Amino acid sequence: MKKNRWALFSLVMALGLLLAGASMALAKPLVHGAASEPRSLDPYFHSETPTNSMNNNIYDGLVAFDAELNVVPALAEKWENPDNVTWVFHLRKDVKFHDGTPFTADDVKFSIERCKTWAKSGFKSTVNKVKSVEVLGPHKVKITTPKPFGILHRKLAQVNIMCKAYVEKHGAEYQSEHPNGTGAYKVKEWIKGDHITLTANPDYFRGEAKIKEVVVRPLTNDATRTAALLSGEVDLIDDLPVRDVARTKGSSEVESISRPGLRLIYLQMDQDREKSPKAKGPDGKNPLLKAKVRKALYLGINEDAIIKHVMNGFAFPAGQFYPKAVFGYDDSIKRPAYNPEKAKQLLKEAGYPNGFEIEIASPNDRYINDEKIAQAVASSLAKLGIKIKVNALPKKTFFPMTDRKEASFFLIGWACADGDASAFLDGIAHTYDKERGFGRYNRGRYSNKEVDKLIEDAGSTVDQKERLKFMKAAQKLALEQDQAFIPLHFQVDLYGKSKKLNWKPRADHYMRYYDMEMK
Repeated sequence: MKKNRWALFSLVMALGLLLAGASMALAKPLVHGAASEPRSLDPYFHSETPTNSMNNNIYDGLVAFDAELNVVPALAEKWENPDNVTWVFHLRKDVKFHDGTPFTADDVKFSIERCKTWAKSGFKSTVNKVKSVEVLGPHKVKITTPKPFGILHRKLAQVNIMCKAYVEKHGAEYQSEHPNGTGAYKVKEWIKGDHITLTANPDYFRGEAKIKEVVVRPLTNDATRTAALLSGEVDLIDDLPVRDVARTKGSSEVESISRPGLRLIYLQMDQDREKSPKAKGPDGKNPLLKAKVRKALYLGINEDAIIKHVMNGFAFPAGQFYPKAVFGYDDSIKRPAYNPEKAKQLLKEAGYPNGFEIEIASPNDRYINDEKIAQAVASSLAKLGIKIKVNALPKKTFFPMTDRKEASFFLIGWACADGDASAFLDGIAHTYDKERGFGRYNRGRYSNKEVDKLIEDAGSTVDQKERLKFMKAAQKLALEQDQAFIPLHFQVDLYGKSKKLNWKPRADHYMRYYDMEMK
């Protein structure tokens, strides 16, 4: 009898240890080795993918995009259009911010107005079609636009809702490191340059996330990021280095996954100043003011070689500002073939037979192989007789520098994360207009009034065929006539992950930890 009792006791103890071990395994945080750290946890500060991606785990919008960029309800359960300039949103009840403050229509009104008017907002062009936001009740808001704007809900998917009382109590600067959203995760701590720890919000309106804790470690060095994945130090990495894809093939623990990306890698140029800080012809003037020079640069860059040798085949040559998946794509626009001889002829016609001096700036920790791409661009242009230097910088230095217009010629990226060409046209191709929010990221200050009118006409047209016609015309002028920007390629989004992680990438390259589960 004693033997049986001892056996039973031993079995219970063994089961207890087994369950404790399972519990510990479940409690193990997901570790994400991120290629780039967010710039701010204020959801309106800067529209860039790593920042937006992180903030979308902490905050919610009225609506959201699913993995394929279809609009789905979020803080708004439903909406309707009483007329073609009015949107009425019915809000979820019993939703709370992370600090316990109830979510109401006042927060929606405050957030959209802050997004539109805050001096540091990087999302002004996203909401510049909003005329007014009216609170109709604790959980009902009316948004009006001056003209019909059929894609307002797609724009609002990019506007995360902040807590009015919290922002007013703590001030604007506090939001950059101490967010208070309604999202699936709360920020436990952020030690810049080392890690961000997120914990699941137990009161999330969609239900608590399966992964209870996430540690995001910025691993900006490609080799370090891959090594961390292969060693099991991290469970997931974004921007898997193109040359390391093969290293994951034979592994029993990790795998690589990919999908065509929305991100354009392209070049902006100073088209505003006669004397530019980093571009100078023999006469001391800015050669980039001449369209023939800009066209020569486009023809003189060997993009096929960049894709083959720098991107290892994981990119597609770009002949326009957005890929085929984006509404606004134009099948009639093709990328011209690499033609250095024609490029030299154009430089001669522009008055620069012996080239000029220029510096190409680039981040070195933001896009896949960004510095190497800049080096390859410089190598191509040097063959045209252009005296060119590369200045590659960390993104925390690069972006503020370009905002201050201290660069003349620089490599940068953009993704139309809402699947609509208006994101590029409104934010980059339109003349810079601080008050109305147009051209927020038009750092080269390209300006063409005819292009502006076409962009604004597209924004005030509900008919999708008409919108497409206006957007195509705007792009043709900006690209084929003015060569306002130089498209290089569209990235293929590459990831490495543990085979124990159940997750599929999104079209917008955002990392939604709520959608992940460890097997």
